[in-house]
Amino acid sequence: MTITTMENSADFWSVIEAAKRLILISHVKPDGDTLGSASAFFSVGTEIGKQCRWGGRDPFPGMYAFLPHAQKYEQIESLGEFAPTQGDVVIALDTSTRDRSVTDLDLSPVLLNIDHHHDNSLYGDIVRVDSGASSTAELLWNIFSSAPIPLISYEAAFSLYVGVATDSGSFSFSCTTSRTHMAVSGMLEKGVRPAEVNRLLNYNRSYAKMRLWGLALSRITVKGTAAMTWLVDADFRNFGADPSETENLVNQLLLIRDVELALLLIDHREGVRVSIRSEGAVSAAAIAHRFGGGGHPQAAGCTLSGTLSSATDRLFSAIDECVRSDERLSAPR
Repeated sequence: MTITTMENSADFWSVIEAAKRLILISHVKPDGDTLGSASAFFSVGTEIGKQCRWGGRDPFPGMYAFLPHAQKYEQIESLGEFAPTQGDVVIALDTSTRDRSVTDLDLSPVLLNIDHHHDNSLYGDIVRVDSGASSTAELLWNIFSSAPIPLISYEAAFSLYVGVATDSGSFSFSCTTSRTHMAVSGMLEKGVRPAEVNRLLNYNRSYAKMRLWGLALSRITVKGTAAMTWLVDADFRNFGADPSETENLVNQLLLIRDVELALLLIDHREGVRVSIRSEGAVSAAAIAHRFGGGGHPQAAGCTLSGTLSSATDRLFSAIDECVRSDERLSAPR
């Protein structure tokens, strides 16, 4: 599925070129794709002489501090904190629904929605959604490559590579296609070195993070082909770990032989946040949708009210329902 509300790429770029200021918004619990995409757009915006602001509701994850312009990121609750005025263009990156963004998006003079999630609600004035892309970063590479003038510097390519690599599981997930590798080939031609990015992403873990992961892995429960583990706020405090340091933790459960579905539950004050990953027949998105969440068939998330115990019971019931109703991975990617 590819959706655009612009007649052609020239129209898209005419909006960007006419902007006085670009306001880049990353989604809640920001990951490598939303951050890499925003970092790249910040680089491109700066190169064409635009003022740029970048923000989101949650803190910037320390593991991505190496991204260009990371220090420019601002934690905000509402778009109003950036005081958008006529001539500003607000760009929501990798954000499938409004509730995964900052509040007051309606204050946007012009709102661009650039994403690759198949369940994107198609909000905004200009929509560029390609669910066939491995990541929003891959989509952005194609958008930037279609610009009337060359725009992709090494800095922007580096950020986009981070986005593609993280959202594709280092090119191991089924969302990786020949288009993905063609885009990455272009990034390498700009000077990006995969070994350097791998070192920055995977060899900079904190001692606190390793201890937190160890605790979570010691709590694994396996039921059929599903594996689940959990953490609570006190665990983060005890180890001095940042909540963002759980990124990719859920994927470790899929390394267990015969496990096809992995769930990580984190009990916060606002509810039980659930990360779901699937490498089997059951769609992660189908489970998340039952609780108002969203995502991809292979990767999704949601938040449940109630206790950790009740959330676990409801999730396993939902898994059983998905199996019985045959909600499989044939859902759009």
